[in-house]
Amino acid sequence: GRILGEGIEHEDAVSSVALGERRVVSGSWDGSVKIWDLRESQLNPTPILDLNDHDHPVQCVCIDPNARVACSASQDGVVLVWDVRTGKNQRKIKAHKREVTGISLSNTGYDVTTVSNDGRIRTFDLTKGENFLDLAAGEDVSCVETDGDVIFTGGSRGVVKLWEMQEGEKKPRLQTKAMGAKVSGLSLSRDGSWLVAGLETSEGKDDIIVYSTS
Repeated sequence: GRILGEGIEHEDAVSSVALGERRVVSGSWDGSVKIWDLRESQLNPTPILDLNDHDHPVQCVCIDPNARVACSASQDGVVLVWDVRTGKNQRKIKAHKREVTGISLSNTGYDVTTVSNDGRIRTFDLTKGENFLDLAAGEDVSCVETDGDVIFTGGSRGVVKLWEMQEGEKKPRLQTKAMGAKVSGLSLSRDGSWLVAGLETSEGKDDIIVYSTS
């Protein structure tokens, strides 16, 4: 496709980007989070919000489909919740003792799920900041996707797991066979019917696998 614009605003590597309704959020190792307006037509856009409340490098970001709420997570295990319209830092959550490696908002934007190389999967109510789901993955977890009803995780052993978001449910409902490569990324279609997994092989090659969730 054609490049419509290119923004150079971060002072270090961009670690994560996420797309919402007419908005893009980006996070960087420089500790900043920036929000961009896709309706801007200039070739060299500037961010509409520049957010600098993190004390450590930002590892991952997410935004709800309607671009009302964004979340960013840093190497110190902290998650910050942002109002996309105003840039206000609405809440600070100490999600993990180690770095957050993946983060995903539900479709409603009312709760967020985080994963870490501490092997935990945690979901928080954003209105209260309370952790209402805490699961042991049994491995370092590198990525997560959720629609608010189920959680998909990928980890160092090359296994994709499906978890129910129900209190008392401590084991995955389904999981794939080990694929011999780290699952480095997951992406769930907006209607929840397709899941794409990216694999990082020891030979330096990357594979993509598409799953039907129905």
